[in-house]
Amino acid sequence: MSVMAQQGGRAEGGRSARTHDGAARVRLLELQGDLAAHIDPDHLDAARASVTVPAVSLPPGPWEPSTAGSAARQPFATIVLSGLIARTVDIGNHPGLELYGPGDVIGGSALSESVLPAGESWTVTTPSRIAVLDDEFLVATRRWPRLVTGVCDQMQRQRDRLVLQLVIAEQPRVEDRLLALFWLLSEQYGHVCSDGVVVGLRLTHEALGRLIGAQRPTVTLALKALRARDSLERRADGSWLLNHQPGEAIVDAAPLPASHAPVPVAACPGAEIPVAAGAGLKRAAQASLRR
Repeated sequence: MSVMAQQGGRAEGGRSARTHDGAARVRLLELQGDLAAHIDPDHLDAARASVTVPAVSLPPGPWEPSTAGSAARQPFATIVLSGLIARTVDIGNHPGLELYGPGDVIGGSALSESVLPAGESWTVTTPSRIAVLDDEFLVATRRWPRLVTGVCDQMQRQRDRLVLQLVIAEQPRVEDRLLALFWLLSEQYGHVCSDGVVVGLRLTHEALGRLIGAQRPTVTLALKALRARDSLERRADGSWLLNHQPGEAIVDAAPLPASHAPVPVAACPGAEIPVAAGAGLKRAAQASLRR
């Protein structure tokens, strides 16, 4: 499986202060302007100059989010500044894939314990740089509380993308899944050219299968069909060219009006929904899955 992004006293963006272990500090809001979207315009210049965080460069290879904290004080999350990081979650040797690119927030904790016997791994797929959120960032939120709103907005965008990825995997035709996936990826990794939209990711057939819930041979056949229709093609540099408008990707793409949308899941009358499963339930579920 391979996923790669094509590359391209004062903190960076002014020049550089350093943490106690020599890591550079950067002016976060100059590099991630969306985080400042809710700050009062009268206070914006001061916030841009003052909100600094450690920045860490990551070489390609295996990575653990928990290791990002050596340059920070009590780190709790990171934000991707450049590059691409892939997260693989596996249940029973059937892995799924999630991509983290510039602007995305990564928590500092491992995959939460679950009744499911799931495994997790992280890979830096191309030279990347991350900003580390720590106690000093929390101090800044006391002065500019709406920084928290900016972080929550970004996390919501990530959750929305993940939900769309799940819905894409529900499409019956793998060709439709692939087209929809590439249009989704184009919002974060694409740019317009004279021939269409270029998605600057080198994605193997195996990686695409993990993103849409399909086997590699099926992905290969679907890509050949899309190439024959002149809808999607892989360029010589490994990027992908979309030739059509996103509305053409899936025929029945009109959303159901919210007033008519059914509620597919509800709690049983009188049932209590526990906060967390107990250890006994976890052992029973894992034993059942091993049968």
